[in-house]
Amino acid sequence: MLKWLKILLITLVLIFTILGSCAIYIYYNLDQLKLLALKEVNKHLNAELNARDIAVTFWKTFPDVSLSFNQITIADPIRKNKKLLSARHLFMGFNFYDILNKKYQIHLLELDSAVLDLFVSGNNLANYNILKDTAVDKEKIKGPFSFKLNKLLMHNVLLIYHHTQQRLSFHTLIQTAELSGSLDEQKFALTTKFKADVGLVEMDGAQFLKEKHLELNTRIDINRKDRFYTIGKSICKIDALLLQLEGNIKQHKKNNEFDLRFAADALTIQELLSVLPLKLPVSVNNYKSSGKVFFNGFVKGIKSDKVMPEIGVKFGIEQGGLFDPETKLKLEHISMNGSYSNGRERSFRSSTLSLSKIEATMQQQKLYGNLLVQNFDEPILKMDLKGAADLAFLTRFLKITSIETAEGNFNFTLAVKGVRKKKIWDWSDAANEGFFAAHISKIKLKDFDKPILNVSIDAQLNKDHLNFKQLDFTLNKTTLVMKGEILKMMDFMIGNNHLLKGNFSIAAEKLYVEDLFIYNSVNDEKASVNKMDYDFLMNVTTKQLTYKNFVAEEFKIRTRIIPNEIRFTDAEMLTNEGKLKASGSFITNEKQYLLKMHTLANELNINQLLKEFDNFGQREITSKNLYGILTSETELMVVWDEKFNLIYDKLLMVSDLILKNGQLLNYEPMQALSRFVDVKELNNLKFSEMKNTLSIKNNVLNIPAMDIKNNALNLNLSGTHTLDNYLDYKIKLSLSELLNKKRKPQPDEFGEEDEKTNGMNLFITVKGPIDNLKFVYDKKAVKTKINQDIKKEKKNLKEIFKQEFKIQRDSTLKKTEKKNEKNDELEFEE
Repeated sequence: MLKWLKILLITLVLIFTILGSCAIYIYYNLDQLKLLALKEVNKHLNAELNARDIAVTFWKTFPDVSLSFNQITIADPIRKNKKLLSARHLFMGFNFYDILNKKYQIHLLELDSAVLDLFVSGNNLANYNILKDTAVDKEKIKGPFSFKLNKLLMHNVLLIYHHTQQRLSFHTLIQTAELSGSLDEQKFALTTKFKADVGLVEMDGAQFLKEKHLELNTRIDINRKDRFYTIGKSICKIDALLLQLEGNIKQHKKNNEFDLRFAADALTIQELLSVLPLKLPVSVNNYKSSGKVFFNGFVKGIKSDKVMPEIGVKFGIEQGGLFDPETKLKLEHISMNGSYSNGRERSFRSSTLSLSKIEATMQQQKLYGNLLVQNFDEPILKMDLKGAADLAFLTRFLKITSIETAEGNFNFTLAVKGVRKKKIWDWSDAANEGFFAAHISKIKLKDFDKPILNVSIDAQLNKDHLNFKQLDFTLNKTTLVMKGEILKMMDFMIGNNHLLKGNFSIAAEKLYVEDLFIYNSVNDEKASVNKMDYDFLMNVTTKQLTYKNFVAEEFKIRTRIIPNEIRFTDAEMLTNEGKLKASGSFITNEKQYLLKMHTLANELNINQLLKEFDNFGQREITSKNLYGILTSETELMVVWDEKFNLIYDKLLMVSDLILKNGQLLNYEPMQALSRFVDVKELNNLKFSEMKNTLSIKNNVLNIPAMDIKNNALNLNLSGTHTLDNYLDYKIKLSLSELLNKKRKPQPDEFGEEDEKTNGMNLFITVKGPIDNLKFVYDKKAVKTKINQDIKKEKKNLKEIFKQEFKIQRDSTLKKTEKKNEKNDELEFEE
């Protein structure tokens, strides 16, 4: 026992001694190896490889040693300012004994996190032919480094390929790939394991394998001398479709000869449909499939720049069915015959794709259809579909989670022919027709708080446009009657146009605005990357528009609805004994809502307006305080957060306003002037006209200097009023008014200046919170402040319009104060 223990210990000591010696040897030769590696590798390349740094790995790969080239690039040898390869890591593996012999044979290449951009020019120059010919450049590349590859690995590599002459291009993300074999031998077996997500394959304008997952597991016997490649029984998986592939490829000097066969056994309906350009709900993959499903094809013949091999594919479903074990619902009598052929000319021009005798039954309602695509150079599409469906069955069977409930049915008929020339589809064929009708008593969407009721749709296809003769529905108390059209509907359906564009007119007897707020943002999910693009023009009219207590008559508006924005123009309405016009936009994003609006108000009853809008959320000047007739022009910008809370710091407003026949009742800040005027007059302050340009910015209401002639005490007022009710007013009072403050009130008198005082004025500062105001006599500061305010406010208003609203105001902002040379001012000391 002790003897075996000694042997084991001695063996372990020897192993660790050898490993340690190797590590020490590598460490002392590390710098020399790094310098040598990059230089020798570039000897074998026609394009220079650059690396930010080089590391050597030994312990993880023993007995192999690995050179790690980090942050590498290889310039494109035929395209300027392009890169053939850029990668985070490139590993080269060789044996430890190569270090001792100082002859390094690279037998492993591993590429990680890379972009490989392969390109073939119009004169057949390929940018990836960068390995020097060992026979021609034998003396130039002679050195301690050589390539004897038996394994090539790739991880997370974006492969891009474009062949100009053959009009072939594709891009695919290789998740993992492994190629094994004696890659430098004349005859060897190449084993390939490959997993990738294909973005798109495009050939002569035709698109294939769009957004499909691809897996390959093959064995290819390669004979380099005879240029003959034999593919044994291999597995190819396209999404859910599992194919068996076998055959051979013969490489001639100017062309390649193919003889390939592929077929799928024991298919399900879901596996077959996965290769078609359809997006089935994930839940359908769990349904039980029945019936005969087949898919097989071949590629046979010569492939050159001018000739294509013969390609034929057949697929179909016979007496198929899909059963949902959860809901017990069935889609029955499914059948389809499909085929593809590149025709007698073996070209895209003679290619044909056919889907015929498409049938399916759901709850005794049937679907019929045929589809034919001819001439892939300038495709001719013929399609006829006819069917009906119950919405409740459809939403439950397809598990459409965005619809909570649906009650109703629809039917459709579509017979169209389209021809595409130079990427533009022509749907003007006289025989084209299509009808769509739906009667839905109730539909409740997941993100809507309220259901949509009594939906009635009658639509007809006119060439490429879908005309809605009727599109009516009810939201709570509001019934909307719509008519209009969606443009280029066929282009949108076949994916040639990703913009859904339309024009609609909408009418309602009574429009309750609150009924339109049915979208519940709490349930909102992040928008997908491939969200739909749309552009709708809508003209809305209603005899009466109501929002809470606000009522308007003869309302009309023009709107344009695009993703994340509603623009509106020509909004007009009769309200509050006057007329209101508006235009602007409402913009949304993930974090904020923004309203920009320009309004023109003509002789509105301001007391009624305050009452209907609940005093606009403030309690300082309310419908109990203010009366009069308002005429104004206003620019407004309001910002809310994602929960629709007002962001006061971003509130902007500039308003030219005139308030006529005004009356201010029981306004608390005015009570502080009771030392000058009878309290009864201050409680019922009347004025013939008040005119000014007010602005709000940075939480502050700015009031430029203005004269207010009233029944109590004429004054000149300027200053600021913050949104949290901190006042800083500058007031100029006429001394003649003060001397007559004890006279009897004359409610209808607005007064003339008393010449006895020679126009002397008193200056007062009113400052502080609204419930604790302080009055200070201050001649110099207030006078200066009033003069400065006139200049400053004129400049500030221009800046607000220029920077925030992007427009220029007119000369109405250019107010000046005439100086009376005869006026004197009185100074008071506190």
